[in-house]
Amino acid sequence: MPNNLGTLCRKVDIISGVAGEIDGFETFKDKILYSKIWASVEPGRGSEKYEQDKIRNDTPIKITIRHRSNIDEGCKVVYLGKIFEIKSICDPSMNHDILELYCVEQKRGNTPTGNKIELAGEWLE
Repeated sequence: MPNNLGTLCRKVDIISGVAGEIDGFETFKDKILYSKIWASVEPGRGSEKYEQDKIRNDTPIKITIRHRSNIDEGCKVVYLGKIFEIKSICDPSMNHDILELYCVEQKRGNTPTGNKIELAGEWLE
């Protein structure tokens, strides 16, 4: 276990994309895997990239949670109304106690209010 469980003092949601079909077209919806789990959110050092003749700033975020078995790099984290894409996952102690999720904020695409999210078998808007 982490040395100080009091550092897990933020609530986050973990969502995963689910493929579906509407009117013959493949669509993706977000399904909540874990709702309002305790986490620690720490900013990392930023980096700048050029993208289409514009400077794009990426600030990595380290989110620490208790170990969950079905979280992978295809999942996303929702915190304070922002979506963070998981870039890598680390189990630092290899004891399956905690997970460190290294994320960057999603700048484009759907927002949490724009996606349909499934909770308890229902799709929420």
